[in-house]
Amino acid sequence: SYNGTTLVIGNRGDHYTNKGCVRVYKKNTSGNWEQKGSDLVGTLRDGIWGSRFGSGVDISSDGNYLFASHGSGDYFELFKYSEVNSNWQSIGTHAPPVNSNNIGSLVALAISNDGTKMIARAYHTNLSGFSGNGYGIYSYTSNGSSLNNGVRITHEADLIHQLNDCKISPDGSYFSYAGKIYNWSNSGTASVATTIVTENIGRGSMNRDFNVYASISN
Repeated sequence: SYNGTTLVIGNRGDHYTNKGCVRVYKKNTSGNWEQKGSDLVGTLRDGIWGSRFGSGVDISSDGNYLFASHGSGDYFELFKYSEVNSNWQSIGTHAPPVNSNNIGSLVALAISNDGTKMIARAYHTNLSGFSGNGYGIYSYTSNGSSLNNGVRITHEADLIHQLNDCKISPDGSYFSYAGKIYNWSNSGTASVATTIVTENIGRGSMNRDFNVYASISN
């Protein structure tokens, strides 16, 4: 969280038979860390493989909104913490059109300070409006009780930006991805991104760009 009193940890690996697990911790008044709510556990995919929940995680400034991905289940999920039940409640999911065989497709994501805006990266195949396959950035908004279906707002070429992170500014006005900073103007659930800064990045073997990360200040 913004003040460093809430910590979220995602474990997409072997825990819970590859279902994956997300845990949230908060610092109490004595300065000790304690778990906030129960474990959030993924699901089985095809009855055999787990959804690798926790492949990507981020939490709002107040520590009450959690955005996470099911890396092998191919969908994102937004949770809200209920003070009444002292537990996390799912308030929405979205499954962008992705290639489930592309490992690590749903890893990069971020949430704004107030938990109302989110961005996430997903691999897609031959979508209308884009030639070929590639990674798309999807924007999401929430009214605190639900998650919209997501809007694809930018696209990168096939297999070029596999390992890139994405960040969102605290107020949700800007986000960065693959060495670029975008201005995100939001109107309802329709979001349009305009590139305002582009950083040239080198290419590694097989014409792929690696280790391209960025962050945005307040």
